[in-house]
Amino acid sequence: MKFLDAPLPFRWPALFWIALAAVSWLALAPGGDGGGRLSDKALHFGAFATLAVIGAATGVMTPSRRALVFWALVAVGIEIAQAVMPFGRDPSALDALASFTGALAGLSLMRSADAPTVRRCAIAAIVVLAATLLVDAGYRAVRGPATHALLTQAFKRADATPWPGAPAKAYAAISLDGAAPIIAVDAASPRALALAPGLWPGRKPGDAGVTIFMGHRNAAFRALGAITVGESVRVTTRDGARFDYVVTRREVVRFDDSRLYPDAPGEQLALVTCWPVDATETSPWRLVVYADRSSIGS
Repeated sequence: MKFLDAPLPFRWPALFWIALAAVSWLALAPGGDGGGRLSDKALHFGAFATLAVIGAATGVMTPSRRALVFWALVAVGIEIAQAVMPFGRDPSALDALASFTGALAGLSLMRSADAPTVRRCAIAAIVVLAATLLVDAGYRAVRGPATHALLTQAFKRADATPWPGAPAKAYAAISLDGAAPIIAVDAASPRALALAPGLWPGRKPGDAGVTIFMGHRNAAFRALGAITVGESVRVTTRDGARFDYVVTRREVVRFDDSRLYPDAPGEQLALVTCWPVDATETSPWRLVVYADRSSIGS
């Protein structure tokens, strides 16, 4: 298998620029990150590690100080472009860090002065894939506890922003049948829901009608799968107001037929997450837990 140790039979510089343009377009196109099996941080890491390997293999961006500056500018530049372009994308310092770290990893794999060979490129591809999966696993393991800790601290502060640039503020603590409180935020945008359950606009606890909190099943709202009719739900807002509810029913509905009517009579609460709560694949179904106001909190 001598061909494995032979220099690459071609070094297409255009391949690097095409790959860079494709990654940049995906980063800036409308729609946002997510929707796949990998976290957005792992996607940033893996994409830039792959770009760095391609850049070195094609001879366009070999490991050097110039390459470090180039990748730092690209990683930060994409986030700045997301902020100024009207495509609904949100910049993130963590995304820029994940991108630059991925580029560093790719450059380190190709730092040898020897000409790239088929074997080296194949090994680099395997290492990039393994590293991306490790980044994904590590990020998922740390993200939940770290986000909950930051939101819990923000809930107690006058400024409820968990960190600079966060897409939402800590708004309420939701306790399901006396369990440890879940911190919810004051918005239900995709980025806000990536942090914690969010308040749907138009209603808040204490208003007539239905107050809606939505959350992902892979985070705090997975607990909705076990709650039953008759159990209690307490919502405590940052100003100290407390609202007690009793679960009256559970429904599984399609996302495009939620049967949520904000103007329904009385004071109700609806907690919404994806169904089944223990599944990992995308689902069109939503679990809605309804609760009626039982007393005025003190």
